[in-house]
Amino acid sequence: MWRRLVKHSFSIGLGQGVNLLQQLLLPVAFLREYGAAGYGSWLVVMAAAGQLGNLDFGLQTYLTNRLTMLHEAGDFSGFRRNQAIGLRLALGMAGVGAAGLLAVQWLPIERWLKLDWAGTEARQVVLLLGVWVILRIVQGQLSVVLRATGQAHRAQHWENLQRVLLLVSCLLLLHWRCGFRWLAVAHVGCVLLGIVLVLWDARPSPVFPSLHEWDAREARQMVRPSFFFGLTTLNFLVLYEAPLLILQWTLGPVAVVTFATTRTLFSAARQLLTPVQLAVQQELPRALNAEPGQLRQLYRFSESVALVGGCVLITGFALVSPWLMQHWLHGRVEPSTPLLALMAAVTLATILKDNRNNLPLATNRHERSTLLVGGGYIMMTVLGFGLAHVWGELGLLAAWLFTELTLATLLQRRNFAQFGWGHAPSPLVPVGLTLGIGVTVFLTLTWSQGVPVYAQMACAILLAALSGVVALALLGKGIVKPTQRALMALNLGRQEG
Repeated sequence: MWRRLVKHSFSIGLGQGVNLLQQLLLPVAFLREYGAAGYGSWLVVMAAAGQLGNLDFGLQTYLTNRLTMLHEAGDFSGFRRNQAIGLRLALGMAGVGAAGLLAVQWLPIERWLKLDWAGTEARQVVLLLGVWVILRIVQGQLSVVLRATGQAHRAQHWENLQRVLLLVSCLLLLHWRCGFRWLAVAHVGCVLLGIVLVLWDARPSPVFPSLHEWDAREARQMVRPSFFFGLTTLNFLVLYEAPLLILQWTLGPVAVVTFATTRTLFSAARQLLTPVQLAVQQELPRALNAEPGQLRQLYRFSESVALVGGCVLITGFALVSPWLMQHWLHGRVEPSTPLLALMAAVTLATILKDNRNNLPLATNRHERSTLLVGGGYIMMTVLGFGLAHVWGELGLLAAWLFTELTLATLLQRRNFAQFGWGHAPSPLVPVGLTLGIGVTVFLTLTWSQGVPVYAQMACAILLAALSGVVALALLGKGIVKPTQRALMALNLGRQEG
C-alpha cells in the first residue's frame, strides 16, 4: 500500500507542478494581451461553462470507489459489468449536455454574464468550452479502469501530458492574439488527445473499457449514491465559481481578476500539499476493510500533513505575496492587506474541511456529509452575496471563512461518530491555527510596508518556520509513524527491484 501511495503521490506532484505553471503563466499572458477586463470576462465564461461538470452527477467518483473494491475482492465479472454501465450512463449524460449547449446559441448569454463581447463570439466560446467540460467527463470515466486497478499513477501521467500541451497551446495563442475562440478550440483538441492516450494505454488490460453489458436495475442502484457525489461536484463549483459570478454582478471584471489572482497565489501553496492528500484518498477504500486502525491512521496522517504543511506554506506565501504580485503581474493587480490576510485564513480552513470530507467521499458513506456541505455553501453564497454589496471582496471572504470552519468542525464530529472512533477531538487547535495565521499575516504585512525587501523575506521565512514548529508540536504525532512505514516500503521495493 505504502509503495503504491508513494508512486501515486509522485505522479500527482508532477500534475500539481503543471497546475502551478498554468496558474502563474496564464494570468500574466492574459493581462498583457487583453487587460484586466478581458481576463475577467474569460474567467467568468470559464466559470459559466464549468457548471456543466454537474452532468457527471458524481458517477466517476462513485464508480472509482466501487470498482476498486470489486477489483480488490477479485470480482472481475462485477467489475466489467459496473464499468460498462457507468460508461453508458456517462455517455448518455454527455449527449444531454451537448443538446443543451446547442440551445445556448439562441440565448442572450453575453447579457446574462455582463460580457463586453459580441453575442456570436460569446456563445461560440461557451459552446466550445462546454464541449471541453463534457469530454473531460467522458475522459474521466475511461480513466476509471486504470485508477481502480492500482495504476492511478499512469492515468495521472496522461492527464499531466494533456495539461502541458494545453498550457503551451494557450501561451502561443495568447502571444499571437488569436482570439478567445481559438483558445476554446485548443481546450477541446487537448482533451480529445487525452482520451486517445488513455484508451491506448488501457488496450492490453483484461478490463479494457467496454459498452457490452447493461443492467437497468444496477444502473438505478448507481444513481442515488452517485447523485450525492454529484452534489459534491456542485458544492465544488459553487465554492470556486460562484464567487467570481457574484463579483462580476456586483463589482465588475476588475474585482473578479483581483479576487481570482489572489486566490490563485494561495492555491499554489495549497497544491504543494495535494499529492499526499489525493494519494491517501485513493487508499482509503482499500483501508476500509484492512487491519483495524489503518483507516484512522491514514485519516490522522493526512490531516496532520495538511495542517502542518499548510501553516508553513500559506504563511510564507502570504508574507511574500506583495513582492510576488509585483514581479508576477507587474503591478497590474494589487490586493489589499486585509484581503491577503483573509485569503490566507480561508485557504487553510478549506484545506482542513476538504481533508475531513475526503473520508466519507472515499468510502461511499458520503450522503449526509454531502448534504451538510451543500447546505453550508448555499448559506455562504447567500451571505456572501449580501456582504459583497457592503464590503466587497472582504465581505465575500468573511462569509467563506465562517462557512469553512463551521463545516470542518461538523464533519470531524460526524466522521468519528460514523466510524466508531469515539468522541471527536476539540476543534480549538485547528480553528486557532487558522485564525492565528490570518491575524499573523495581517499584522506582519501592515508592519512591513516600506521595509526593505530582504527584511520582508527574512521575516517571511522566520514566521513560516515558526508556524510550522507550532503546528508540528500540536499535531506531529500523526505524521511520524506513517512516514517511517512509507520509507520502509519504498526501500523494500527498491531492494526487490
